[in-house]
Amino acid sequence: MKHFLILIVGFFSLSAFVPASLNSDNESIGCVTTNTTFNGNEQLRFDMYYNWNFAWTKVGYVDFISSETTYAGKPAYKFKAIGKTLGFYDPFFEVRDYYQSYVDKETLRPLKYVRDINEGGYTKYEELRFNYGNNTISSKTGKTKDDMNQKTFPLKNCTFDAVSILYHLRTMDLENRRVGEKIPIKLFFDEEQYDLHVEYLGKEEVKVKGQGKFYCHKVSPLLIKGEIFTENDKMKVWVTADENKLPVLIETPIKVGSIKAVIQSAENLKYPVKAKR
Repeated sequence: MKHFLILIVGFFSLSAFVPASLNSDNESIGCVTTNTTFNGNEQLRFDMYYNWNFAWTKVGYVDFISSETTYAGKPAYKFKAIGKTLGFYDPFFEVRDYYQSYVDKETLRPLKYVRDINEGGYTKYEELRFNYGNNTISSKTGKTKDDMNQKTFPLKNCTFDAVSILYHLRTMDLENRRVGEKIPIKLFFDEEQYDLHVEYLGKEEVKVKGQGKFYCHKVSPLLIKGEIFTENDKMKVWVTADENKLPVLIETPIKVGSIKAVIQSAENLKYPVKAKR
């Protein structure tokens, strides 16, 4: 149970999908995009489930909230991801996770990222600033905001934080992907940069608990082997095959059991959900 709850927000960072195109050096060149997909006041909620011994149990939820703001005097989006365990599970392992990302409104490139988590008494505060003038990431981390160490890391092309990567995905064109195509993406998380990829698995109709059926793009992100995932674990993500590109279902095995995130509500979408059957 502990490992699942830690992932209430965190595993979304590994379910991001694709930059748009590649050059001969295998570096992404499709990182600057224009948002025609989501509104500046969109609100999404996902219910989180854990499965062990063939029984799915709801243990928490995560909210994704977008808003329009300014950063360094320029128009920006502010994205928040808030993950919590249900009250019944708090005495066993309380999770209160808060993620925040500022991105340039015109390009959707990440500008600032904050992670403030409390997971069963384990606390961590992390702040990243993406500096495109000198291609560096300024990182501050510590147990709390008042106790942090500062480091600087190189900023490689097309690198995203754990929240901005989800919204960047939703601007990408998935219609023209080939089944089996693997597309790289870079993620900076916990003072490390990961070169990941996502495999496009085609289109599929999927039934979502409490919501009905959706016609979706299906993808499988590469997971990071470690405490929670094994080398052979395969995450599956279903994204509506319409203008919203809305993630409606995410499933993955872990070392003990399985987890899934199910869309529970979606408010202020930019378009009607045409993919719903």
